[in-house]
Amino acid sequence: MRNTRAGAQVLRFLGGGSGGARSARSAGEICASLSPDAQQDQTSRIVDGPCDNPRAQWTLTDASGPRQAKKPDRRAAAPSRVSIMFKSGVGFLALFGLGWWLLGTSAFEGLVWPVVPGCAVAVGLMFAARRFLPASAGAPFPADRGRKFHQINGLQWLLIVVIAVVCGRAGVPVLIPPMVALVVGLHFLPLASVFEQPRLRVPAALLIAAGAAGMTVWLADGPDKTVRLVVGLISALSLWGTAIWTVMGAASAASHGVRE
Repeated sequence: MRNTRAGAQVLRFLGGGSGGARSARSAGEICASLSPDAQQDQTSRIVDGPCDNPRAQWTLTDASGPRQAKKPDRRAAAPSRVSIMFKSGVGFLALFGLGWWLLGTSAFEGLVWPVVPGCAVAVGLMFAARRFLPASAGAPFPADRGRKFHQINGLQWLLIVVIAVVCGRAGVPVLIPPMVALVVGLHFLPLASVFEQPRLRVPAALLIAAGAAGMTVWLADGPDKTVRLVVGLISALSLWGTAIWTVMGAASAASHGVRE
């Protein structure tokens, strides 16, 4: 009977009861009122709770931890497949590669069929990224890397806008694609250092070469459509090749990690 009354006191204490908030000393006195045998049988103990709520100042827990503790839902914190695709860069490489492809194939005036393989490659790359890239590829950037990335990217777009305006007013819009290719290629160089990815120097070199080739065709009095064809196709293949390289590298690293 004594143990039953003490147990009831504990329950009233935990629920707030008629006495309202209790002190730590009161909790100790109630627990002390249990006989040694009852204390041995009890799998519960009094632990501190949120002190700003008097009615919930104390909570009953099992010896191994809180009762009915829920495990965190890791799936809720996992990045989406779309986020993984773009944070890895593959989504951007696929789409910008398609843009360069459409520019290059615009040299084939009146033909629509060249658009089809370009769209197929871009969609295939994004599907492969969603399918094969590990979740770690979508991890958020560290603060310092994210800041540098945005600064480099912002400078790149600023230069592209300046090129478009200057070349347009100078009456040489044909120079916009090769000069933009040069800027895009150059922007990969600091990114290779920021993300510690030396392989980004490869698309940097290829895009710079594409821009230089387009400038050479123009200086040799080549037609405007040839400039677009040379710059567009080389740039598209460079970006798509980098996307394939990224997917294969990340998937291979993930598979090795699982085996280990």
